[in-house]
Amino acid sequence: MSGGWLSWGTCAVLLLPLAQACSDEGRGTPNASAGAGHGAGASNAAGMGGEADSAAGAGGSVAVGGAGDELGGAGGEFGGAGGEPSAAGTGGADEGEPPIDIEHGAATVTQTARPTFGALLVTSDGNRTYVVESRRDAEPGPFGLPWRSRFRLAAYDSGVEAWAFAAQPDDLIGDVVVHPSGEVTLSLERRAAATGADDLVRLTRDGQLISTTPLVSPLTAPTTDYGPNDPQPLFAMKSAMADATSAGWIRLLPEGESVVVAFLSFAAPPGNTGPLSNRMALGLTILDWQSKAYVERWARVVEGQHFAQPTAWAYDEFRWTEQAIRPFLARDESSGDLLVGRAWNQTRCQANLATFAEFTKEECMQRAPGAQENELLPLAVTRFSSTGIRRGTRILRPDADAAEQVAFALAARGGELAVVGAIVRELPDGSKKTYPDPSGYVDYDGYVSVYDAEGNQLRHHDYDLGHGDVLAGMRWLDSGIVAVGAAGWDRWQGGMSISRGSDPFFAWFSQDGRVASLRPLPLGDGNRHWNLHDVLVQRGSVVGYGFADAPMTHSADGGGAAARTFGSLRVQLD
Repeated sequence: MSGGWLSWGTCAVLLLPLAQACSDEGRGTPNASAGAGHGAGASNAAGMGGEADSAAGAGGSVAVGGAGDELGGAGGEFGGAGGEPSAAGTGGADEGEPPIDIEHGAATVTQTARPTFGALLVTSDGNRTYVVESRRDAEPGPFGLPWRSRFRLAAYDSGVEAWAFAAQPDDLIGDVVVHPSGEVTLSLERRAAATGADDLVRLTRDGQLISTTPLVSPLTAPTTDYGPNDPQPLFAMKSAMADATSAGWIRLLPEGESVVVAFLSFAAPPGNTGPLSNRMALGLTILDWQSKAYVERWARVVEGQHFAQPTAWAYDEFRWTEQAIRPFLARDESSGDLLVGRAWNQTRCQANLATFAEFTKEECMQRAPGAQENELLPLAVTRFSSTGIRRGTRILRPDADAAEQVAFALAARGGELAVVGAIVRELPDGSKKTYPDPSGYVDYDGYVSVYDAEGNQLRHHDYDLGHGDVLAGMRWLDSGIVAVGAAGWDRWQGGMSISRGSDPFFAWFSQDGRVASLRPLPLGDGNRHWNLHDVLVQRGSVVGYGFADAPMTHSADGGGAAARTFGSLRVQLD
């Protein structure tokens, strides 16, 4: 048996009953083997060195209110469409699912000891599961770093690894989609190349390499997409250096055998060096699959030259900083519209104003944060028709009482938009909500919000488990939204470091917004992180994927590079 979730005795599979109480608390190469890092060594549901809790975690379900606050949007024609909605995301969600019973049923927890590959995102063809995974190894890395990051795409059948495609060390796999033929396409962001570093890699269902197509600066984008100071070509097709916790700058959706690509790239004007070398641009394209290569059907510039430079040490363990930079990509199946999201800031607003005039100068100055912001982030969403017609940009603005609010995932359905993330509420006296104990730690809550096509909030819910909580991944089903994330962490009083580890948790939000449920699973002892990044709903099960025994902010202080490593985590609710 090849290495996988249930192989080699490295994983403990536990059936955990639910507690009764309600909680308040280079280019890669295909590789048929498991790849380095799936070594022996037992682990348990409590994590490395901790004791397993007697239950999988208390659950809770509440009835919640209806419509939320009105959130204004600005500029552009941004109509929603009717029709029959279907599941959002890149596969894996069954249509017609009944409401997810997050609170009850057995939880099967599968994890491996570190260092192994942990899961960043996941998709499925209904039978096989494809997981983009990363691993951090304690060995010399680029720029004198004492660790090196590795990424791979792994295919699993019933929890057993079928094959893996390994990227070269320090190259990043950003996304993956499955085509009707069963073939898969992944985005590969290569570190070494100075320009032209982004590829689309096509594999057979058996993991054999079909072709590698370099992404190029768009050829068919209209000249009206370029601002007065934008060079042509605009895109260097180059991303930032990746760490094992990094989120990709290239996002994919399947388009039959073709592919939709939203790509963030460094800008490519002559002499783009020195203090301006981090200028970026955002694009969207559909590439058709022809003669074993991808050929551009159409392309658009979403945003011209801009900056996004969030302050460092912003909860990087949860990929927090990335949310201020990376693009989001979703499709509304009811209309076929494509939606490109990104955290809004003044430089992105100014680039929009210069080219598309969807906003005013005053709005850019007064309603968009600076490029360094990483705590209170509006989310801009630009809608395109399936043929590339730009239909305007709407801003999903932070709630009126949000002191901090960051979106981690975006989905679209029936003309509506949904996001999940983390929020800190502001109290009437202007202070931030804190824990109900003497510690005074800032209280982050996971949240789900649903908006109409104009950016007005329709319904929402906060998930408060007592400490810091964040929702990182979601699926939007016929009956509602299922999301996963991390719960139970603490923000240190003196800054933005994390001083207490997290546990995984699941959340449910019904389609009408009337029922919200949650399910924490206490796996750690507070010294490390157990957190989920993405979720699938398959054949009546909800499955979360993420990291086990992962580091906190200061875990590797004093030269402890090995403490930066992590293992794999898979939690299935039946």
